[in-house]
Amino acid sequence: MKLSRASGGGPPERTRQQVHAEWDKFDYSQRTRERLSRAYEDVVGALIEESSRWGTEENLRRAMGVLALMPLGELTNVARSLVDLEKMKKTVMAERPTVGGPIVVATITLHEGFQWATPHQPGPPGRS
Repeated sequence: MKLSRASGGGPPERTRQQVHAEWDKFDYSQRTRERLSRAYEDVVGALIEESSRWGTEENLRRAMGVLALMPLGELTNVARSLVDLEKMKKTVMAERPTVGGPIVVATITLHEGFQWATPHQPGPPGRS
């Protein structure tokens, strides 16, 4: 596994150099050094991937906690903004426009049922 942050002398590269310097103190064969180097790359790479995944999961958990406490009106604004961001991303990345048209948001609650949160134009017959 090749470390993406290793180029440019960043922390993984410095650490790799320190580890190799420690190995130089021992009389390891070239084959043993290569095996140790591969194992080191695998372990450090797995740690970097896991820390990245943990950071993403932690951020998602934090965001879900905030969303759970938001009033319904703010949640409709968040929903509208997320759809708008996706539309903008598709445009900027020159991707197929799978999201488009006017953004219309509705809410569904136990007490009030289905309600439009934004004005909308009725669609074709059979759709409202």
